[in-house]
Amino acid sequence: MNMNRKSVLGNLDYIIAAVALFGIVLFVIINVFCRYILGFIFNWMEELATIMFVWCTYMGIAAAYRTHDHVGINIIVNLLPTKLQFVIEFLIDLFVLALDIIIFILSVRLCISSWGKITPIIGLSYTFVNASISIGFLLLIVYTALRLFEKIKRIKLAFLSKKNRQEKI
Repeated sequence: MNMNRKSVLGNLDYIIAAVALFGIVLFVIINVFCRYILGFIFNWMEELATIMFVWCTYMGIAAAYRTHDHVGINIIVNLLPTKLQFVIEFLIDLFVLALDIIIFILSVRLCISSWGKITPIIGLSYTFVNASISIGFLLLIVYTALRLFEKIKRIKLAFLSKKNRQEKI
C-alpha cells in the first residue's frame, strides 16, 4: 500500500476514526472474553474504549461530511428547479458553517474548562478527550468553507460563460 504524505494528511480524519474504531472493537472483545471466561476485566480498557468512541465519532462526522457520505433528506429540494436547488444548498452550507463555528468556539471553551479534570482510571486529561470535538468541528469548518468556495467558483464561471455568450451575440 503506497500512501504518500498528502494522501495520509488528506485522509487523517478517516485514519483516526478507523484506528479508534479498531481499538474500540479490540478492547471490548478482550474485556468480554476476560469477564466471561477468565472472571476479571481491565478497567483501563473500558475507559480507553470510551475515549476512542468519542474520537471515532467526531472524526467520523468530519470524514463523512468531507466525502458527502452524511445522511441527507432532499426529497423536496430535488423537486425544485436546478437553480433553486443550488441556492438552497448554498444557504444550507452557510447555515452549517455558522453552526460549525459556534460549536467550535463552545468546544474550545469546554477544552479550556476541563484542563485540570482527569479521567478516573488512566489519569488522562479530559482536555484530550474534549479536543476531539474541537478538532472535528475545525475540520468541518474547513470542509464547509471549501465547499462554499467551490460553489462560488461555479457561480462565477456560470456568470462569465453567460456574459461571454451575450457578447458573441
